[in-house]
Amino acid sequence: MRSVYASLREPVFVISLLAAIFLFSPGPAVPQARAANQIVLRIATAVPRTASSARYAKKGIKRLEQLTNNRITARVYWGGAAGDEETVLRKMRLGQVDASYLGLDIIRNFVPQAMVMGAPQTYTTYQQVDAVREALTPEFNRIAYSRGFIILSWGDAGILRIFSVKPIKRLKDFARMRPWVYRHSPLLKQFYRLIGCSGVPIGLNDVYSALQSGLVDVVWGSALTTSLMRWHVKTEYVSEPTGLLQGGAVITRRFWDTMGERDRKAIVRMVEQEREKLQEEMRDVDDAMYKRLLRRGIKPVNFERTDEWLAAGKRLREKMVGRLYSREILSRVEKIIAQYPDRPGTPESFR
Repeated sequence: MRSVYASLREPVFVISLLAAIFLFSPGPAVPQARAANQIVLRIATAVPRTASSARYAKKGIKRLEQLTNNRITARVYWGGAAGDEETVLRKMRLGQVDASYLGLDIIRNFVPQAMVMGAPQTYTTYQQVDAVREALTPEFNRIAYSRGFIILSWGDAGILRIFSVKPIKRLKDFARMRPWVYRHSPLLKQFYRLIGCSGVPIGLNDVYSALQSGLVDVVWGSALTTSLMRWHVKTEYVSEPTGLLQGGAVITRRFWDTMGERDRKAIVRMVEQEREKLQEEMRDVDDAMYKRLLRRGIKPVNFERTDEWLAAGKRLREKMVGRLYSREILSRVEKIIAQYPDRPGTPESFR
């Protein structure tokens, strides 16, 4: 079967986000003859190395070297070899890793207010997310820079859904399951507390084996990331959208400062030119992957008592005020969203 990665235009996909390329288009870093002053960008990813997409990453790294006149190349630590996201962040701070694609749950360690992008039951269309992101990320980027990080680009890695061995229709269904708790996610932990459920805390790199053994039978992810991590192999049902899986391509300020001004400007220019195109392609790929999962037998499940889910989301969103984000920034988000009303069934809607 033709790889899903083949639907991506390789130069756009592999270059725009130096860290994100290895989350969504994994492939080997091909050794190049180094210039005397060449520096190596060390990139960590949880995604396993995939031979079928090797040529795309090869082209991407080559393009990076061309873009910087062979002054910068890349080395990749695949399949969680550098540790989970929290460990990767620690290694970035220690200078042992230079870049990675990090989710909001990890970015919050240096930009706490960014968690408002993940406020539950807040966004129902891509237009809303894009508008909020455009308004807030300049502020978030300044905070990140002051704390030692460069966020090259923010984005989403697909529509967040619940994948499970048995159907999840009501909140009470979680109580008879063994749901995964991403141990770095304060939102998911609090959600389970609110509905009176005990989850199983497991690191990202251990989820697949936990599904195999039956230790967990409910996971959260997008169709794209769930497929890349092969969690879909051990689940049978998928829920309606619950939000967006968001994060950013992050490079340490330490590495950024070792680059020459010419290279920094070239990379920023490339990211700016390709960001929207990349995001559009990412959403298309996630949609295509979701449809492929349905064709392969994953069964879609509609929520019963939608009001119950919305009420739980509102309670959780309010509970996080003062813990993850301020009332002021949540109000700003709500005002922006009000300008883009929900229109289910339209192309930009993900509910």
